[in-house]
Amino acid sequence: MADLESDDTTSSRALRRWLFATTWIVVGLLIVGGWWLLRDTGPVDAASADPEVVFDGTRCTYEGPAEIAGGGVTFALNNTSAIPIRVVLFQFDERSEFEAELEYLAVGADAEVNPGELPVGGVVNTVNTVQSGSSLRSLEALHTGLYTIDCVRVPTASTAPDYVWRAGTIRVVP
Repeated sequence: MADLESDDTTSSRALRRWLFATTWIVVGLLIVGGWWLLRDTGPVDAASADPEVVFDGTRCTYEGPAEIAGGGVTFALNNTSAIPIRVVLFQFDERSEFEAELEYLAVGADAEVNPGELPVGGVVNTVNTVQSGSSLRSLEALHTGLYTIDCVRVPTASTAPDYVWRAGTIRVVP
């Protein structure tokens, strides 16, 4: 009987060691595999970037690559809110001006704006009006630089924006 218990204990220890080693191998493979999937692969080609901007009445969000090769990029613009908005891309050539603008209004933040107030150093690259409850696709020519993506509210067609939501940023490379 003692020999039988000894065999069970030995095989139990061997099984535990095998499970322990196998678990660490699987964990290691998951870590390496996760790194492989999440690694920076460089800029996305302009034609395949497929970015989307969504405004829901309280937030403006950007889903898409952080870095895009310059060229024609088609944006999907969706306004699920009850108010019309304008989606504006501001282009910055100077990193310091871009960073200062993000300190003023970070991604995910919103604020009232003074009429005629534009980001310092930012040049309006494109403006698209998206009516309430509608969507559109817009082909934009993006050139090398840093961009902010904003949703702005304009009370009437003849007035300046009075509120802005910062959706995201894009770095466009040659």
